[in-house]
Amino acid sequence: MVTVRPLSCFDLLKYGNINLDLYTETYNITFYLNYLSKWPELMRVLESPTLTAFTAPYSSAGDFSESAKGDIAPASDVRVPPTCGRLMGYMMGKAEGRGSDWHGHVTALSVAPEYRRLGLATQLMLELEETSER
Repeated sequence: MVTVRPLSCFDLLKYGNINLDLYTETYNITFYLNYLSKWPELMRVLESPTLTAFTAPYSSAGDFSESAKGDIAPASDVRVPPTCGRLMGYMMGKAEGRGSDWHGHVTALSVAPEYRRLGLATQLMLELEETSER
């Protein structure tokens, strides 16, 4: 099952598998952060449910556990973060215009090559359409 969730600034460190494609436009980090600060509700990621080597365990307090820092923490204290899978795709959008000209705009929509042809881009577009109509 694929999870569609809001993009966070930490996702910008994990999206290499999506942007390493010849046909995908890559922007600098400032561009992504600018969009994230202005239109956070129109930025989404698709995430697989599988844990990866890049997943760091969290403590019950919500921060990185001692095991993530190199020490061993008790197993009962370690929690898996809710954002624990591999990023499959992302969408950046913005809202612009005035009055009856108000509309949503897709700035970037990309799905990692290994996850294409599964309808994931359609799922992201439906999310943008639903969110921009609010």
